[in-house]
Amino acid sequence: MLRTENECINYIHSLKKFGKKAGLSNTLRLCNALGNPQDKLKVIHIAGTNGKGSVSAMTCKILSSKYKVGLYTSPYIEFFNERIQINGEPIDGKSLVEYTNKVKKACDSLEDFHPIEFEFITAMGFLYFLDKNCDVVILETGLGGRFDATNVVKSPLACAITSIGLDHTAILGDTIEKIASEKAGIIKKGTPVFVYNDLQKEALSVIEKVATEKNSPLFVTDKAENIKCLSSGTDFMYMGNSYHTCLVGEHQAKNACLAVSLVDCIKEYFPVSSCDVKTGLANTIWKCRFEILSGNGHLFVLDGAHNSHGIDAFLKCVNTVLKDNKKIFLFAMLNEKDYEESIRKISALADDIIVTSVSSIRQTDPESVYECVKKYFPKAKFVPECKDALSLAASDANGAAVCVFGSLYLVGDLRKNCVDMVSSSVTN
Repeated sequence: MLRTENECINYIHSLKKFGKKAGLSNTLRLCNALGNPQDKLKVIHIAGTNGKGSVSAMTCKILSSKYKVGLYTSPYIEFFNERIQINGEPIDGKSLVEYTNKVKKACDSLEDFHPIEFEFITAMGFLYFLDKNCDVVILETGLGGRFDATNVVKSPLACAITSIGLDHTAILGDTIEKIASEKAGIIKKGTPVFVYNDLQKEALSVIEKVATEKNSPLFVTDKAENIKCLSSGTDFMYMGNSYHTCLVGEHQAKNACLAVSLVDCIKEYFPVSSCDVKTGLANTIWKCRFEILSGNGHLFVLDGAHNSHGIDAFLKCVNTVLKDNKKIFLFAMLNEKDYEESIRKISALADDIIVTSVSSIRQTDPESVYECVKKYFPKAKFVPECKDALSLAASDANGAAVCVFGSLYLVGDLRKNCVDMVSSSVTN
């Protein structure tokens, strides 16, 4: 029996991160041993290359005004417990120990059973949300959709696909169509599915085909209008109503439109007022999504952008919100099909660049990244240890904005250091 929070987290991390076999059999076996808690939950299921965490957080915040809402998300930023939340409160240490042991006991009862980490945590989340009597659960996929462990949910109330980009190509496929097909795997028979209206034509075609086959109504949201990005967040109009979210960026206005649409879709079961919607969006805080931390002479921007689609959105925010600031870019690069193109774009906006490393098995060799950066930005520096890299960036800033990006693992590792440096003066 595992007795402490650290023992539980170490045990969970000892499980393999990525499994070789494609399918849901492991998760189904485990959930069956636990009494199939996923079948007793009301779920909104969200997939997408980028934006699914933000849409999940916004939807959760809106509904939390009236209901007990579970949120399952990944990866965590600073603390493992963040992955399983109810109304914004991460699972506490005592419950983490309790539910780790419950799921471990179920695993041990199964013959020749070896779950991967994500399967284990997903089952744990289902059981926790059921036992805590959540009214509704916002379920974010981990990777893809079709074979993602979260996809054992049979009949969600609604689902959304936020965006399609070339990411995890070794697992999901190397074309927009193939990746769209994997994401569309979350669509269930008769379940409404939502997408934003700027989805690529080839991706939308795939999703339309799957929705038709499943007899699932497909809704393409109206456009967000009059979008205004500020350091304090984003103002926009949607379907005649004005909204504000403290998340920064044009892409966050689009994510908010999906959240509003999802909430409207399930109003028969979980009604909320227009005031609840506006307040929920305005109060959604989602760490390390163009998060601005300032004070004590420092200005940090933390963003998990790690693929070409995310980096484009990040740089668009930089161009808008930080156009008058000098900028030091501190980043690491995860495996990306064409990271040189992203580096070319990054280099065009930087006043200084520091390349570092990140604690991820998917990291592109940092020295190769550095050599590529030097082609476009010869004075770039390479500091292998990320905390040393942050210290160097902060000491060299002289009023410049230090932008940390390239991986949620990287910004998660460095966020506490940034918070400490700005002391208590923090702006989200």
